[in-house]
Amino acid sequence: IVAMLLVNVLLALILQRVSHMDLGTAFLAGAPGGMTDMALIAGDFGADPAVISILQLFRMLGVYIIYPPLLKVLARRRRPEDIFAPPQAGTAQASGWGNFALTLACGAAISLLCQSLHVPAGGLIGGVVGSSAFNVATGRGAFPKELRYWVLVAVGALVGTQMTMDTVRALVALALPIALITVTLFAFTGLLTFLMRRFFRMELTTALMATTLGGIQELSLMAAEMGCNTTQVVSLHTVRMIAVVCLFPLLLKLMMVLT
Repeated sequence: IVAMLLVNVLLALILQRVSHMDLGTAFLAGAPGGMTDMALIAGDFGADPAVISILQLFRMLGVYIIYPPLLKVLARRRRPEDIFAPPQAGTAQASGWGNFALTLACGAAISLLCQSLHVPAGGLIGGVVGSSAFNVATGRGAFPKELRYWVLVAVGALVGTQMTMDTVRALVALALPIALITVTLFAFTGLLTFLMRRFFRMELTTALMATTLGGIQELSLMAAEMGCNTTQVVSLHTVRMIAVVCLFPLLLKLMMVLT
């Protein structure tokens, strides 16, 4: 998390200088979070969600295009004892509209509290904290699969309404930021993978999957397919996503005050 914070600050300052983006847009465009999360947070900082979504999308595409063949090369060089066999048993996730209503109520209550306290990105942070606290305390946190698709549609529509012809024309101007973000974050992943393996003795492909800045669902599926330790991969990515949503907006707010 500390490494991600430092890299994100450095990348934001560079992007702001080479592309003339405002600080909020540059910071969120290079943040190691999800495209949806960053687009939602953008409104609280006067950032451009369309530009952020475009840059985050190209970063994610780079992950899904480059990493599968790289993992196959690394997997061929592994020893048999390095292949992790995940446990088959597991606990069923809570479901039901009643549990969903309680989850939503807890998330909404904390979100309203955060908003009243003027916490940066308080709506999103409050939703994460409130629903997480409810699920940790009761094990009944639920979000119906039927709604997930429509949530993505709504977020996509929110981002789409920010797209203009000027944004389309700006794609050419975004070529340098796209390349800069992609190269920087891939180099960061490589360095962090080395450190995880060197100091924590983590298996190479597991370390690579655990430090790759992509979506948690897609990376966990790739990790399971390659015989990585999915528990370590999912745990580290869960902490990463919570840190990005909860800490990065506060850091951005501090940077905007200082500059």
